[in-house]
Amino acid sequence: MRDLVAPRHILIPFRRSWGATHFLLLVSLFLRSPLVLAADYQKIQFGELSDFLCDPDNPNLDPKDRTCEIPDKVKALDKKMISIQGFMIPLEGDEEGRIKTFVLVKDQMSCCFGGNPRLNAWIFVKMKDKKFADYVDFVPITVSGQFEVGMSKLEGQVSCLYRMEGEIVKAAKL
Repeated sequence: MRDLVAPRHILIPFRRSWGATHFLLLVSLFLRSPLVLAADYQKIQFGELSDFLCDPDNPNLDPKDRTCEIPDKVKALDKKMISIQGFMIPLEGDEEGRIKTFVLVKDQMSCCFGGNPRLNAWIFVKMKDKKFADYVDFVPITVSGQFEVGMSKLEGQVSCLYRMEGEIVKAAKL
């Protein structure tokens, strides 16, 4: 069975005192609202995003090796709705501990215990509109949303290769 994700305003508690009219109103709102099916996201893995050399600003490399030619199969994911699993490195949150922006990395060695991940081995995630993600540490999460491919530069250096507008964040069930 496919998981349905309804917009937040639909999730109104049903009251026993409501009559058939209220129930029909609720159903009509639900049917008019855009539904997002979890199965509508293309599932990808970090291996698909990081299996090519991408190190355009590394001063330790010969200039001819400072390249980042993104393969066509990765470019084809631009503007697609995807789901990908990884680990969260929070960047920005609110006073309640909810996360607005974070970096998604392949494994904890890229996250908490190892060196910096390669440019093509992480995704900058910003939650869509007024959505937030709950902070999850040391447990993989699955992030679903619109994926963007392309270099972003900050002060003349490539700062980001992948970005995502997060819609759904779920912690893995262990």
